[in-house]
Amino acid sequence: MAYSRRVSLDARQRAFRPLTTATMPTVEPGGGFEFAVTGDSRPVLPRYGYPKVTQRLFDELRLLRPSFVLYTGDIVWGYGASRQELLNDYDRFRSLAETLEVPLYNVPGNHEMLTDRMAIALLEELGHDVYGSFDVGGCHFIALNTDEYWLEGRVTGEQLDWLRADLEASADAEHIFVFMHRPLFSWFQGDFNPDDGHILEELFRRYRVRAVFAAHDHFHYVEERHGVRYMTVAGAGSPLYAQPQHGGFAHYVVVGVTPDGIDYNLVEPGHLDVDHVAGNDGIEPVTIARVANTTDRDLLARNLEMRVPRLASVDKYHVSVDYVDWDRKRQELPVRLRSVRDLGDGSANLSVEVLLPTGTVFRVSAEARLPAGREGIERALVVNADDFGRSEPISTGILRAHREGIVTSTSLMVRWPAAVQAARLAQAHPSLAVGLHLDFGEWSLRDGEWRPVYEVIPLADAGAVEREAGAQLDRFRELMGRDPTHLDSHQHVHVEQPVAGVVHALSHELSLPVRRADPAIRYCGGFYGRTREGAPMHEGIGVENLVALIRGLPPGTTELVCHPGELNGGDPLYDEERPVELRALCDHRVHEALEEEGVELRSFADVRASVS
Repeated sequence: MAYSRRVSLDARQRAFRPLTTATMPTVEPGGGFEFAVTGDSRPVLPRYGYPKVTQRLFDELRLLRPSFVLYTGDIVWGYGASRQELLNDYDRFRSLAETLEVPLYNVPGNHEMLTDRMAIALLEELGHDVYGSFDVGGCHFIALNTDEYWLEGRVTGEQLDWLRADLEASADAEHIFVFMHRPLFSWFQGDFNPDDGHILEELFRRYRVRAVFAAHDHFHYVEERHGVRYMTVAGAGSPLYAQPQHGGFAHYVVVGVTPDGIDYNLVEPGHLDVDHVAGNDGIEPVTIARVANTTDRDLLARNLEMRVPRLASVDKYHVSVDYVDWDRKRQELPVRLRSVRDLGDGSANLSVEVLLPTGTVFRVSAEARLPAGREGIERALVVNADDFGRSEPISTGILRAHREGIVTSTSLMVRWPAAVQAARLAQAHPSLAVGLHLDFGEWSLRDGEWRPVYEVIPLADAGAVEREAGAQLDRFRELMGRDPTHLDSHQHVHVEQPVAGVVHALSHELSLPVRRADPAIRYCGGFYGRTREGAPMHEGIGVENLVALIRGLPPGTTELVCHPGELNGGDPLYDEERPVELRALCDHRVHEALEEEGVELRSFADVRASVS
């Protein structure tokens, strides 16, 4: 179906949410990921902006693009500020954080909490959690509030009870990390309550916490106790409290988590340089960036941004590296195109991944290989019919829409008995590309609430989602004798976590496009016969609307989703609309519009995935 259902969090969990609109940390196909840690960027004095080093630090994090960022507090000045000043300061920081385009989690410090009920209430109003936890890639992350009202430098009472329960519930996590504002151990201020500190130290030891990140003291400091690494990371721009030899310098830490272990990389901003020396205006077909890494360690840039003219196919972009070492010998460096974003002005932003070895400078080139003639504004359309195999009338309707109409691909629901017959039909018509329509349940809107029509698994259970997705993939292979050509899901539940992470991993494993997740394929859900509330809207599936959608297609490849079928398809939510869609998809005026507009019909078998 063409509407989606949001997945609610388990009410027993105290989820700690990011400040950013980006909410989904990514994990690499092999299970590893990187995250960055930094904090204490509050201005030098009230009513001053962030120092230049803070902007430089965020620019470098945008280049490196870790999976997410942990921020250890003090993002505003706060003290003595009016409500409006605080709102302005929070918006200023959120605007900076949004430039990263990854989730940023901030645990509040004394400059946010202020021992002030108005300030604390404002945090709640803004949706800023003060403590809680979340999971990424089998690891558990805990945020603690060390500045509760009149309990500065303490973790006690309700929060301590929650922490004990959360650690116990997460004891089998691969790794546990904690981040908070005030450090347990410091040679400088030492203002953490020693009794609470002893309790936390013992809990962290017992539950094998790998690292505890804090700030407050504006320098870098590391101390190991009972196998736990305590790290002060407070160099995001606030005034420094020590000389460089004692950790007094701007910094951030990049933490790599792989099956082989954990790697901590301390980075001082100002040693990663990117200069675009040619192009980068969206007009010139070649953009060249000179990149230098003068840090003391190898780093991986996942988001070297290069602007070039927009092309219809991601295959027509080419990236390369020109690297000559200190012996004047040409060397190879791994480089790849991660994603393409249409900027809407005739240009595209390429996100390039390239290794940055320590002590190197080299050039990265991105070329948009513009085709000659009309191909330069090529438009392609994949018309995909959902719910293949749900019932025989739906399957035969989809096959007719393929033979007589414009349907090029379909998505198979393998759990339904009619999937066997649908698979036979597909095998007899090899020109119809068949993907997997993951089916975890169906929901309808009744009395203003989403209620299950049927539910295969609880969507919030990542393990159950992964097992069911694997079982449905195995069933697809059993029925079709091959892998699917693409992935999507019933009612688009794969756009929300944790389903999104499972489907993303499958797409990497199989190199398949995923609906609404592939940068090379624009999604169009404008051909649908019901409102979001479930009321009939048959003008949305008429020939006129379909022709208008075709005439308005932008350059590049678009997936148009449809739900055709014969009468009595056994779908109580959409049965009467399916024959209407079928007639429109087979109408001669639709074929004529495609020919007049020069739009090429393609199937998912023709489309190469661009998985980043």
